Amino acid sequence: TAHASQGLAAAAMSARAEGKRVCLYLSRPSGKARHVSNDKDVRAAIVAELNGAAGAGGSGGAAGRRQWAVLVVDERVSYKSTEARVQWMHDALLFSMADMVVGPHGGAFGNILFCPRHASIVEFNILPGPNFRPLFHSEAIMVGIDNYYTIVPRNARQDRGFYLGPMSVDLAELRGVLRLAADGVRRLDPGGPR
Repeated sequence: TAHASQGLAAAAMSARAEGKRVCLYLSRPSGKARHVSNDKDVRAAIVAELNGAAGAGGSGGAAGRRQWAVLVVDERVSYKSTEARVQWMHDALLFSMADMVVGPHGGAFGNILFCPRHASIVEFNILPGPNFRPLFHSEAIMVGIDNYYTIVPRNARQDRGFYLGPMSVDLAELRGVLRLAADGVRRLDPGGPR
């Protein structure tokens, strides 16, 4: 059985062959913790900003100079079966082609260690407080890639426990952070896909 990341890796290879950069959106539209309540709007904002769709809220500016393939990674992985244990190899291949990784704080960001050195990550995280964990910031520094945050407001459930409750991402802030991240990718990989 093929894993979703196998198909996404093929899509990333195809995008590269077409001269596009690759952005992975680590979608979490539902669940008990850290799900993105405005997931569909976030997806649309990422596509619009990175591809410069002025009519869709994109800047059409620096971030829009290159075409981006935005691939949605929404797979939840269990490594209990033998078959699923090979999943990490497909994930490694997929993340090795990512110029940018965007999404809510969560274990899938652990795969950024496979990203190329010019990549940028944009992590949705809660404001610093007792439950703030900058794990992936440390990993990004270790790997040598740029790390950006979109800070989401804390809610009462998050104050009671580690990242409980939904996240609502401010789309205007997200678009600004995406511009910075895309500029970082361009700065670190000026000869990349046009």
